[in-house]
Amino acid sequence: MKINKRLTKYVALAKVNSERQVVNFSIALNKSYRLRNETEPIKILNYIYCF
Repeated sequence: MKINKRLTKYVALAKVNSERQVVNFSIALNKSYRLRNETEPIKILNYIYCF
């Protein structure tokens, strides 16, 4: 899987058992759009949590 966004500072490594480890993280996703006849864009910041 390729992820091309910004990782946040909340990355945690957890040990599931003696052989496996998993990583929990979140991604910051910026979106912006403009309303009709407006000059300033509306910006939205979403976080995607991957556990």
